[in-house]
Amino acid sequence: MSKILIVEDDPAIGCALEDDLQLEGYRVELVKNGNDAVAASHQTLSLELARAYGGSVLVAFSMNIAARLTFARGQTRQAVVLQGAADRVLTDASFVMFDEDAEVRARLMSAAHDELGDDFGAALAEGEGLDHDAAADLAAAVLAEVRGEATQQEAVR
Repeated sequence: MSKILIVEDDPAIGCALEDDLQLEGYRVELVKNGNDAVAASHQTLSLELARAYGGSVLVAFSMNIAARLTFARGQTRQAVVLQGAADRVLTDASFVMFDEDAEVRARLMSAAHDELGDDFGAALAEGEGLDHDAAADLAAAVLAEVRGEATQQEAVR
């Protein structure tokens, strides 16, 4: 049985999604914000296990998450590199993105193209050129950095 992590700050929407997915047979964890999502993903997501067992799609999703977090932190070029790597892994795995994920990806890449201009193509090619392990390592480093920041913020509270 697959487990799905839902990040939703509106309790009504979160509960509705959780109920629907549980009815479909999924185990669901509902969290209210990004910090909680990072903490939850730390418990359930292991890039090392995914790599060891050939979980290319899981690694690509980790890269997608890392790309979005990196973009949100203002590191646009690194986000494009990660997204390029994720796209290549997903293509190699013949995986089709959900419509919502493809829409988010398209918005991120459009904004990144506007910001990076001529460097956009080079950043994308750099990501597409990374081998599987190097791309997974880059995503793991970004996620670990974000987890560390979330832990520091919790400690301050």
